[in-house]
Amino acid sequence: MIHLSSVAFLILLGLCRGHLLKENTILNQEESQKIEEELLTEYAFSLEQILELEGYSCAVAIAQVYPLDKMSKDNGAILVCCGPGNNGAHGLVCARHLKHFGYKPSIFYPKTSNKQIFENLRLQCERMDMPFLSFFPSEAHLIDSAYNLVIDAIYGIQHAGPVKGDFGVLLETLKKVENPICSIDIPSGWDNENDNPDALQPAMLISLKAPKLCARHFHGTHHYLGGRYIPRTLELRNNRQAQLIRFQPIHRNAQKFCFHFWFFRWTHRELPAFSMEQSLCRVSLFLSHIQTKCLQ
Repeated sequence: MIHLSSVAFLILLGLCRGHLLKENTILNQEESQKIEEELLTEYAFSLEQILELEGYSCAVAIAQVYPLDKMSKDNGAILVCCGPGNNGAHGLVCARHLKHFGYKPSIFYPKTSNKQIFENLRLQCERMDMPFLSFFPSEAHLIDSAYNLVIDAIYGIQHAGPVKGDFGVLLETLKKVENPICSIDIPSGWDNENDNPDALQPAMLISLKAPKLCARHFHGTHHYLGGRYIPRTLELRNNRQAQLIRFQPIHRNAQKFCFHFWFFRWTHRELPAFSMEQSLCRVSLFLSHIQTKCLQ
């Protein structure tokens, strides 16, 4: 006979692994866009601030799942594939922080944006001596032999329809890669509300703000939630949203490491194109970490 506490533990374990996603723990596209609009207007967040917070959370989760000392190829070499929109910007921020953590990101960013915020993010990575690939490896085995991990930051919820052109060719190559792939927010090529069984099937998914409907079909190993900066008053706007944003898949302690190293490197290096807003955001993250450590 199984003890009741054992049953409760197994249920909790399933939830933490992200396998039991209920309807009230996920966002459809309309709800996701509404939350972002409220953050940008009523709560006075800037896009730059949101990208920094979410990209940083992605880097922390990735370093938790794929620690540097477990990587065998070229001292932590990873490939970051960035698209032209916000998802690509998350990838650039994520790559920058992973560089601080000691990894060696290479970036493929073939279609840039003319917006200054995206140009700043690109410049920050470039000035940190991160290589930008001029062409994408044509064969999957070339990626497997050169990199430990691929980060998919190509398309997020703002992209609708099948991926065509150069990015379509890129995704076809990534589908054949044997090394782990981590997708940011939703796997590129998936619809926001449905999966695509013929598209990319990543080993890791990092949902931003809250899991999207398509996350119900994610069968990878690791599912993390980034975006714990959501104001409590926004969570409580109605019960359904409160349940959505409070969903905490997998490891709760994913933000408990690398802070001392990251903050030391940041305070002892001059980097170009960092705004005051980004700097204050970083200090706030570090102080939050100190408070977390003091409460443990």
